Amino acid sequence: MNIDRSPIVAELRELKPISIELVSRGERGPLWNCLVDKYHHLGCKGLPGCNLKCLAYSHGQVVAALGWRGASLRLAARDAFIGWSEDQRKEHLGRIANGSRFLILPWVRLYTLASHVLSGNIALLVEDWNRIFRRGSKNRPGV
Repeated sequence: MNIDRSPIVAELRELKPISIELVSRGERGPLWNCLVDKYHHLGCKGLPGCNLKCLAYSHGQVVAALGWRGASLRLAARDAFIGWSEDQRKEHLGRIANGSRFLILPWVRLYTLASHVLSGNIALLVEDWNRIFRRGSKNRPGV
């Protein structure tokens, strides 16, 4: 894939606006796969079940990749920490999405970019997750 790997060393205010695009089911999905496979230590495999893939851009250049997947059905430590009953777990499990991949591309050097991209992606995640995976669910609006 042909992508701009020009080094970015800047202040956040110089790179704004940062746009985040859902690419799971679009033509840029293979770009996410390529970048994550090449630059993330876990690669792009291992996103079973419901998942969303996003790319973050600054002035048209990809700066980050994010991946989210549905919650594990059973996770003893999580379930104990939350303190929900079996019925509550079944009812609310669809409100949880796990961050499965987060990658700031290696040619991007920007101190506060990770926090900015994560916080910007959360609002989109709630909207996209509900729209794609929880249509008609009575459990809206949480993820």
